[in-house]
Amino acid sequence: MGNAHSKRVRQGSHGHALSSRQRRWGVALVMKLLTEEIKSQLPPFGAGFGDTVHRKDRPIICCFFTPAGMRWHWFVTEGEQQEDGDWMFYGLVHGYEKEWGYFLLSELQSADCGFGLGVERDLYFSPKTIGDLSEHPMYSD
Repeated sequence: MGNAHSKRVRQGSHGHALSSRQRRWGVALVMKLLTEEIKSQLPPFGAGFGDTVHRKDRPIICCFFTPAGMRWHWFVTEGEQQEDGDWMFYGLVHGYEKEWGYFLLSELQSADCGFGLGVERDLYFSPKTIGDLSEHPMYSD
């Protein structure tokens, strides 16, 4: 049992190396950020948006965030699995600034937000388009 348990603790369910936070707290406490349902909803990069990539009716597929008061949010609008198995997303990042950009699932999984916490998926996220964010008190400036 020692070898099987050690392997499970050192390597996550997607084969990525675990952060020190994940090793300390164990695999069972790490939230699965990307589900099969989300994968099936993600449009590939550039799918039908062309030059209107930042339009307000652009659908948001899911939202990731940092807990513990850091207030960073990643609003995912597109995504594709990379050759190495990692996932790259495109979307609006609301951190120190609001900006559009690409980010990797592995980056989100390895982020250490302090207090033993990592990036989480917002299970109760309600805005469905980028335009909805400007009307939502938590995400508007």
